[in-house]
This record gives sequence, C-alpha cells and structure tokens, in this order.
Amino acid sequence: MINSLLKACHDDPLTGAHFSTDRMYYKIRSHFWWPRMKIGIQCDVKSCSLCTQFNIDRAKRYGHLHSIPPPEGPFALVGIDFCGPLPRTPRENQYVLVITDYFTRYITAIALPNCTAENTARALFDDFFVSYNHIYSTPYHPQTNGVVERFNATFVAQISKLQNTQHNNWDEDLRAVVFAYNTGVHKSTTFSPYELLYGCAARLPIHSRSRHFTFLKPNGYFEQLKKTLRIFHQASRENILLQQQANREYYNKNRLGPQLKLGDKVLRRIYISKGRLDLKFSPIPNIVVELHHPMYVVEDEYTGIRSQVHISDL
Repeated sequence: MINSLLKACHDDPLTGAHFSTDRMYYKIRSHFWWPRMKIGIQCDVKSCSLCTQFNIDRAKRYGHLHSIPPPEGPFALVGIDFCGPLPRTPRENQYVLVITDYFTRYITAIALPNCTAENTARALFDDFFVSYNHIYSTPYHPQTNGVVERFNATFVAQISKLQNTQHNNWDEDLRAVVFAYNTGVHKSTTFSPYELLYGCAARLPIHSRSRHFTFLKPNGYFEQLKKTLRIFHQASRENILLQQQANREYYNKNRLGPQLKLGDKVLRRIYISKGRLDLKFSPIPNIVVELHHPMYVVEDEYTGIRSQVHISDL
C-alpha cells in the first residue's frame, strides 16, 4: 500500500508531478503516517530515474579539488587548448590555439583559420617547439586544463574591447594582449611570466631608461642570470603551492567528496543539450569498472564502451 501511495503522490501528473521530497511529505502527512515516513519518501524520490535524468542539481558538485604539483621548471608541463570559433577576420582566422606553461604561466597564443590536426601540428612546431626548443613538454588531461581555460576567459574579454567597429580584427590585437598578460604579475606566482622565463622584467614604454651593469668576466652576465632565475623559480614554486592550498580549502569547503565502488551503477552528465526540456543525465546506466578517484572508468551497460569520467559528472 505504501509503494502505491508513493507512486501516486510522485508519478501522477495531477497529484505529484515528480516534485521534491518536502512537497510530497507535506502533501501526505496530514492524511497518512507510517514509521520513518520522511526517509521512505526521500528514498523513493532518489530512486526515481526520471528525476535523476532531468532534475537540475543546485548543490555543489561532488569531488574535492586535487591540485597539480608545480613542475620543476619552465616548459616541463604545458596545457594546450583551442578558443573559438570567434568572428572570422579578413585574414580568415577564426580560432586561437592557446599554449600555457604551468610553471611560469607564460602564454603563447596563435590565431588560426581552423582547428584541424594538420594546422595545429604546424602551428605547434613553427611557433612553439622551434621558438622555445621544448619538444618534450607534457600535455595534461583536458579536464585539468584550468590554467588555459582561465586565460581564454580573460583574453576574449580583452580583445573584445580592442577590436574595430566591424568586430572582425581581433587577430591584430592578439599578440599585444598576450604580451600585456605575460608582462603582468601573476597572482599565483607573484612574478610576471616574462620575469620567470627571461630572468628580468620587460622594458615597457612607460619605463625610464634602464641601468647599465658591468661584469668582470665574459660569462658574468650568464652566471648572474642563472642565479636570478634560480631565486625567482624557487620563490615562484613556493607561491604556487601556497595559492593551491588556499584554493583547495576554499573549493572543498562544504563540498562532498564521495568515492564510488567497483560495480556501482551510475548515470553520466549530458553536456550537449538542445533545449531546457532535454535530459541532464544519460538514461543508459554505466558500470564503474576502474577506480582512480576522482576519475573513474565506466562501461556502458549496453554497448560495453569504456570512458574516463570525473566524479562531478556522475
């Protein structure tokens, strides 16, 4: 009888219409009662597959923040991402390939007409590998590419302010915006990316005439540069660790970090949505087959296809 009542008060369009636990409880309690009534209603709502697939979860997403340890030096770890499509320019450019060094936060941004593999490889070779001589930099998992994504959000706003009235010359200002970013102090490192890469501050039009240094030995400048960079890099690494700790404490506050077990059935979040009435989660169950918290390998129950998913998307 209880199951039939719950079904009527939750599934029926007129009586329940798939509303929340509290609405069901207040609707039922003046007419019926049984032990652990509210808990039973809560379990019934949580087990509703339609509510799971369509409801918008307003609580903080699951999963604690896990920071990437700072690399040992410049270009030991880089993040790569595309930003676009943007308005097509007279030079036919529509995308920006953004490369970020995770240690110095130095940005390289390249305007491209498309994001094909061939154009990407050519741009990486001509404008990054050859320029900085770092062919063995490590690409990281795209879901952890927050440093690049934050710059993307920043530079789009900046070039929007500088473009012409036709809104199609953003690629003319791209290098200037990137230079301005690289010569500004970064919050995480407390140095500018330019300083951490070259060992000195950039000379800008607003600066006074630079001082001159005299070195007694031919390699004096080189030795002084190595010493300066060593001091800068050590301080930068310590500052990154302090900033990461502060970010973790803020992000993890009042946020659940559940861990799944092998064999658990889960639904995957759907990001490509055409309308407000579309599913928020896939109706096809996935089975957890590998644990790498907060990443999990799940297998489609019907097709057997496996994929790696973050806990926040399950």
